[in-house]
Amino acid sequence: MGYQFIHLETFSREPDKHGRSTSFVVDEAYRCLHACQHVAVPMAPTLVYGAPLADSREVHDAKAATAMTEAAGKARKIRQDQHTLATVVTSYPMTWEQMQGDANGADLLKDWQARTVAWLRNQFGGQLASVVMHTDEAHPHLHAIVLPDDPEMRAKRLHPGWTAKDAAVRVAKGGGTDGKAANAVGDRAYKEAMRAWQDSYWHAVGLPCGLARLGPQKRRLTRVAWQTEQAAARTTAELVRHAEAASVTVQAATNREAMAEAAAMKSRVAIAEAKRAMADAKVAADAADAIKVQAKKEARAILTDARHSARQVAAPMECIQ
Repeated sequence: MGYQFIHLETFSREPDKHGRSTSFVVDEAYRCLHACQHVAVPMAPTLVYGAPLADSREVHDAKAATAMTEAAGKARKIRQDQHTLATVVTSYPMTWEQMQGDANGADLLKDWQARTVAWLRNQFGGQLASVVMHTDEAHPHLHAIVLPDDPEMRAKRLHPGWTAKDAAVRVAKGGGTDGKAANAVGDRAYKEAMRAWQDSYWHAVGLPCGLARLGPQKRRLTRVAWQTEQAAARTTAELVRHAEAASVTVQAATNREAMAEAAAMKSRVAIAEAKRAMADAKVAADAADAIKVQAKKEARAILTDARHSARQVAAPMECIQ
């Protein structure tokens, strides 16, 4: 394994100095020939999350065409050079060739993909429109399309670096700092925010996948030091996966215990209800018995009265005879 690579950028409908626009970057993700000349044999991407790229393009274009902003108290359409789309590209450090020689290569790639998509969803929520995987370069990589959901479609608000810089510059200028010095403050805030963003990805994806946070050249590591760090990263990743598996097992056991307790509680409630029903039935039966006894008494009394009346009627008739 190696070290992580993840890159975030925003674009406008108007091409930048490199000719890149929102349309261009979607074409690149879609592998249109004019937009991916760096790829020897372009292949259609594989959708791994969200809507197909064509659908995300339509949503973006429709929203950008009707997005409005306010200036001098008047609503107007947003400018063509306003950034309305963000992209995130993250690359897997193992090549396809290396994975073919690794029995666990496919599983490791699948784990990296799942963790990356989960992290992107946590970062952008419903604004994460599409994530595709490209398999036509040496390293597998994911390409995400993110669409801002605010009415003005300000994609730079999705960029932690630009957001931090803008806030820092405003605070500096508000405190009386001149433009150049305020911009320097903003640049530092930008770097700190992006460093934190990279750290977030490393903790969520890089660390459990056995990736180093930074490469050896940037830190001028010797080959031995780099190999030692990679070995330590693999060991750490294994420990993290074991810890996660143990956590899942504990959670499953906890869930089973909770289910058992719920079932026991349900049984206790059912037993209590059955007892109450039996008690009610006994009261009803006792009441029925009492009514039955009273009915028998009343029937005997009526029969006795009837016999007495019959004797009284019969006595005068005997006298007449």
